[in-house]
Amino acid sequence: MDSIQEPRGRRRRERSGARKAAKILEGVGGVLICALVIATPWMFGTTEEWSVRLMNIGSYCAGTIFLGAAICNRVAGVQREEERKWFRRGFFALNVAVLLFCAAAWWNWRATFSVETRSFTYREEESLKWLPTTYDADLTRETFLTLLACCIAFWSLRSWIAGGERRSTDAEDSAVFRNRRFQAIAWVLALNGLAIALQGILQRLSASPKLLWFRDSYSGFATGCFGPFSYRGNAAEYINLLWPVALGLWWALTRERKRIQGDGRRFTDGPELMLIPATLVMIAASMITLSRAGAVVAVAILFLIAGMFVLQKRLSKGVRLGIAVFVFVVLGGTWLLYSKELKHRFTAAGVGDMSGRAEIYKNVDLMMKDFPAFGSGPGTFRSTYQMYRQSPTDVWHGFLHDDWTETRITFGWVGFGLIVVNLLALAWWMFARGRAPVPREFTWCAAAGLLGALVHAKVDFPFQTYSILFTFVVIAAVLTTVSPERR
Repeated sequence: MDSIQEPRGRRRRERSGARKAAKILEGVGGVLICALVIATPWMFGTTEEWSVRLMNIGSYCAGTIFLGAAICNRVAGVQREEERKWFRRGFFALNVAVLLFCAAAWWNWRATFSVETRSFTYREEESLKWLPTTYDADLTRETFLTLLACCIAFWSLRSWIAGGERRSTDAEDSAVFRNRRFQAIAWVLALNGLAIALQGILQRLSASPKLLWFRDSYSGFATGCFGPFSYRGNAAEYINLLWPVALGLWWALTRERKRIQGDGRRFTDGPELMLIPATLVMIAASMITLSRAGAVVAVAILFLIAGMFVLQKRLSKGVRLGIAVFVFVVLGGTWLLYSKELKHRFTAAGVGDMSGRAEIYKNVDLMMKDFPAFGSGPGTFRSTYQMYRQSPTDVWHGFLHDDWTETRITFGWVGFGLIVVNLLALAWWMFARGRAPVPREFTWCAAAGLLGALVHAKVDFPFQTYSILFTFVVIAAVLTTVSPERR
């Protein structure tokens, strides 16, 4: 018997050791992911090579850590049952399809571009016409590495949150209280958004044209930048992603605490109360950026969320009145403080042609015709646009200020179609059943922020900015780990 029990005991020790190693790796990986979420906007929006490289390396490291944790969990015999494995695998396959598209274009490159000489160097041998290609191999390589990092961050974050689930009790049946990792990433997003908003407001009040008060901005004037973002539109896009998360988290935490403690709980109970002023500050900041599209999107999201809440039959008249007062305070207070500046932005010269965007939109019609199926190559707009300017004296724009059309030009119908299918699958997944339950108000609010970014992308370039793309991916990953409650 001893000879039989010894191997079994050894296997138990091995499994126990593997599980401990997995927990350590998950803890390290979780800290790294939270650090990346916090760091990406503060590194001047992650718009420079050094910051992009750091974020990519950090994401690759996180992926390696969670891969190691998954191996240890497999050795330990830990299996996590998740809803609809076929759909999860299908979505992963869609992610891989986009990455393979970029990799094929990079491998099958047709030309490289030199910024110094402003000229193309064409490949000696002809590229394969039936595969995606690119006219700037370097930019396509950067796009591929960035998308790969975001994909790794998405699946790593999902793995980390899923590993934090514990069995529910009668008193705690919501993922908000059952999963501390879920709470941690939601709080990190909300508080980081608040910090960016506060710093940006103080910087704007000081009339400083420098990012974080020490770094020269791209525009060189105080109202052109905001916080660590050199472009005020990017700042508004980032903040509009995060304040709906903060509002949804407050609603979910308050509702759960009331359910557990009963109607006798005081309104001032709980740390979630600070999320209300945090939301107010962030909404105000998105308008104080003086980004016209940012202000419009912020107001649209606010009314959309308020409408969703008010239309719920179970809400009392007092709660409906409170929602109306909240909307009035946000809009009225911001208008009272910044009405002069906002009026100027919406009536200033250049509004008619969208501050020069009309010229860009006119020039890209030929680009769409020249690159129909596979596009000019992922990330190559800033290189290829110069060839389509009506005059050499026209401005050489680096971004189209329309991410949807720019993606259509650089990825072609094939790549653009793959990205649209990914977005549609993501939307379905966020609202599907079968995962840990969370108050549906949280899902509504966070999803409204994602929708706002997609709408804003029609007149700007949020997804060409690493910090905004990365944050969009993080919020999407959070929403795919929970399911909105059905009542």
